[in-house]
Amino acid sequence: MQPAPPTPFTGPAPLRSSQDVGRLGANDAAWRAALLPLAMVAIWLAAVFYFWDARIDHDNSWYVMAIRAWLFEGAHLYTDIVEVNPPLAFYVMAPAVLASAWLTIPAAIAVNLYVLLLAAFTSYLVLRFVRRAPDCSAGLASAYALAATFLALFGPLPGQGQREHFVVLFVLPYVTLAAFRPLGLELPNWQRSAIAA
Repeated sequence: MQPAPPTPFTGPAPLRSSQDVGRLGANDAAWRAALLPLAMVAIWLAAVFYFWDARIDHDNSWYVMAIRAWLFEGAHLYTDIVEVNPPLAFYVMAPAVLASAWLTIPAAIAVNLYVLLLAAFTSYLVLRFVRRAPDCSAGLASAYALAATFLALFGPLPGQGQREHFVVLFVLPYVTLAAFRPLGLELPNWQRSAIAA
């Protein structure tokens, strides 16, 4: 008994109904919507590998030493610790120093990880805002979100973790909100107030 000859290839099977077409379109749109967060995560992971074991510069080293003296040794700012910067610089860097002490990890890793987490939160807010603007095209939203993620992570180099870097991280959501309001981005008043603060 001989096997039946193979049937010639006639192309893909035709779609059976309009439901199949809609389902394929929805899957394609869902896949495209997932690509942007995946690309942002890839940029963030590249930054993690780049900054994980990087040294902190002399300014951040001074902040680490001064904040340790302030928080753990009872030193007073501007009397025992001679400093010309406003106290906000100490308040912003204090969580990294506390994490270094509590987790018993090197201060350089704690500072870099703290900055990376702040950059991830900033990127998340930017992505959330551009996706809520109804009149914004997908291409513009993607380009802006990717550029903002790159700026939040690598823009202030070589001053990673310095005051200028924190300015970028804290101001970027506000700039995004202001830039995308003409494209229909609306947030509740409490969210706008929190971002402006």
